[in-house]
Amino acid sequence: MKRDPILPHGMCRMKDATHGNKLITEETL
Repeated sequence: MKRDPILPHGMCRMKDATHGNKLITEETL
């Protein structure tokens, strides 16, 4: 999945959820 530059950083992390939920968890904290 390619990241859309238009979306905010948070949205990009959401897309990365497919690769690893760890990224989102760390971002949220």
